[in-house]
Parts: sequence; C-alpha cells; structure tokens
Amino acid sequence: FKSRIKSITDFGLFVEVEEGIDGLVHISDISWSGRVESPQESFKVGQDIEVVVLSIDKANQRVSLGMKQLVNDPWVNIEDLYKVGDDVEGEIVKMASFGAIVRLPEGIEGLLHISEIDEKHIDEIGKMLKVGDKKMMKIISISPKERRMGLSIREYKRAERSASKGGKNKRREK
Repeated sequence: FKSRIKSITDFGLFVEVEEGIDGLVHISDISWSGRVESPQESFKVGQDIEVVVLSIDKANQRVSLGMKQLVNDPWVNIEDLYKVGDDVEGEIVKMASFGAIVRLPEGIEGLLHISEIDEKHIDEIGKMLKVGDKKMMKIISISPKERRMGLSIREYKRAERSASKGGKNKRREK
C-alpha cells in the first residue's frame, strides 16, 4: 500500500500506516542490495512510497514495514541473469581502500577489487575511479549463497585485447 514518510532516521523511515499509527521501514528492508547507507539522501519527508506490512507487534505497538519485499530478490535467479565470464556494464556506487562496489542493471552489486582494476599496481583507487563512473567489466566470480560477485576491469581489457588479435570474446547481449 502507499504510505507517506513522516520522518527519516539513520536506521530507517517512519511512515504513516493509518491516522495516528506509524510504521518503520528499517534500513535493511529498503533495498535487496542492502546498500542504503543514508536514507536522508534517498528519501524526503512527505514523499509517498509503496510498502508492505512485515509484522505487527501489538504489545509494543510497533508496525514493521518493508519496501524490498515488493520486488523479487535478484539473487534468487542470479544464475539465469549472469554467468562467470560475462561482460557487463556497471556503475561505481561506493569506494573503499580495497576496491569499489559496483551496481549492475538488475540491482545486483559486486566487488571490483583494487587488484582487478588495472594491470599495473594501484596505490590509490581514487586516481582511477570515482562514484558515478560507468565501466565495462568481466564477471570473475559469483557466490549466490553469500550474495557476492567479483568483477574485473583488468580481465575485461585483457579479453578485449585478445579479441582484437583474433581471439574469442564472450560478450553478453541483453
């Protein structure tokens, strides 16, 4: 059902369920990617959102709501969407000293480890990438149970060079 955001905290969204009854969409129930770090940046007080009731605790007068439950978990059928060796375009959504978190079109997020960015050693990832960059890369590992995916720009470029020299390149068409 549609509900209006009344307030936003670091741990989630308080929305009006009915007159005088508020519910909480915990940060972990906003997105399957689990990467909503600051609800204040993604939502506004007064914004209408679609939610589903997850639980009602009458004793403590709490209503737990969810947003991600309205869409299918993309990790359930990950093997139908992607295979190791596929070339994909991803957007850099977060940077860390060890690499970057990359979001693929279906909302799947994977890790681009710093060692998989370039053939040469990289000391500072910020010199090569920034949040918002869109890059082609190759899927080098998928672990559905752990909800992890490994990505590599280095392997993508290596395959591109090989293809230009007459080698084979498996390119994923959507």
